[in-house]
Amino acid sequence: MDTQMKLPSDYLKQGWCQNAESCNAAGDEVDPRSPDAVSWCHSGAAFAAFVPPYVPYHSLSDNLYQKYYIALSSLLRNRTGVSVTVVNDRVYDPYTGQSQAVADAMETERLVGLR
Repeated sequence: MDTQMKLPSDYLKQGWCQNAESCNAAGDEVDPRSPDAVSWCHSGAAFAAFVPPYVPYHSLSDNLYQKYYIALSSLLRNRTGVSVTVVNDRVYDPYTGQSQAVADAMETERLVGLR
């Protein structure tokens, strides 16, 4: 693993949000890769960690983002029966969900060999 790589759990430790891929300090939704982003949902954190700013959403293929997201989706669906978005936005408690999001991201990073 590249020791300089910022992983999804690192973004989620910094800040976590619901109902948006990422938010700035004012709570407005911003691109997950924006320098103004201060909080991320699961998918936003993965996008920020693994997709360079010049790569548009539609060009994603078999890369680390996809491998991570598939592993996260499987982990959460097996546990809850619902999608990543539903877990992040509806299952996690709005006040205590950040710690669970970080734990799930770290488990997923282990599953794909990043830890």
